[in-house]
Amino acid sequence: MNNKSDFLDIIDLSTNEDDKGKRIDKYISDMLYSYSRSYIQKLIDEELVLVNDKLVKSNYKICAGDEIVVKIPVPEELKIEAEDIPLDIVYEDEDVILINKPKGMVVHLLRRFRWWLDCLADSLRMADDSDDRQFLLETDERPQEGDP
Repeated sequence: MNNKSDFLDIIDLSTNEDDKGKRIDKYISDMLYSYSRSYIQKLIDEELVLVNDKLVKSNYKICAGDEIVVKIPVPEELKIEAEDIPLDIVYEDEDVILINKPKGMVVHLLRRFRWWLDCLADSLRMADDSDDRQFLLETDERPQEGDP
């Protein structure tokens, strides 16, 4: 991963006297506010951050005049496999599908819950023959009579 095409962006930062003594991970996440501090720490661990052309650790303390290079890698494509989960379809036509969603079933798979398999959106993808169909999911999560 050393070609420019391997990176979404390569960012050059220069520090000054006001930055002296700050941790490198904190400084970069403050300067590049669209990236979290934990993501910056990951980049440092993956040797994608250089200070004065040298690798550093997340706890490196900045000196005035440091030249910092941050390499932002191209994100990996997230491939989600649809899971075949039986759905209780109440009504379906060309435009609308009404499903009785089981209590506790996740509606949309979130990246942080990649391990969560029984997801309504995945089930709809599996049940649909078309790869280009889009789904807008609405749920009514109000407590029902008899719910604990």
